[in-house]
Amino acid sequence: MVIDYQLAAAVNAAIVTKRLTSHGEIQGDVTTSEEAVLKGTAVQTGGITTPSLIVERGSIFNGSCTMKRETVAELPQNETGEEGTGPDD
Repeated sequence: MVIDYQLAAAVNAAIVTKRLTSHGEIQGDVTTSEEAVLKGTAVQTGGITTPSLIVERGSIFNGSCTMKRETVAELPQNETGEEGTGPDD
């Protein structure tokens, strides 16, 4: 799963995904297995766990960051125990 939040988006939740690109506001912890990108208009309030973090000039990041080379996002499992539940998985 790849999440790309646009400028008008405001999310208050914990997010677990492969890649995240945020242009908007997120309140909550973010865990990615590949990369997190905070664009210049992004506001992140909460922790980020990711192997790769890009914070563009102008973005606001209020939280902690944990970086590990092999961070594995725990994706939701369906009833058969397989990862993911949607067509993009």
